[in-house]
Amino acid sequence: MPTLLRGELEKESVMQVAAGSIHTIFVTADGLVYMYACGFNGAGQLGVGDTGDNILVPTLVTGQLQGKTAGYAAAGELHT
Repeated sequence: MPTLLRGELEKESVMQVAAGSIHTIFVTADGLVYMYACGFNGAGQLGVGDTGDNILVPTLVTGQLQGKTAGYAAAGELHT
């Protein structure tokens, strides 16, 4: 059943979604393009600054990608 996005993505336009085996990346556009992530994060594959096991609400990707633009994203089993 489809579920409305919550948190930081609630008011964003999602342009692209990439799904790994246990995590998801959302690319949004509102002038700049931002990447958001949610799902299992035990290997740090979400890029949200930690390795917490599960991120249930899409969270802005940080680190070296913070402030960068992205046209699309791809996700594998334990990487994005």
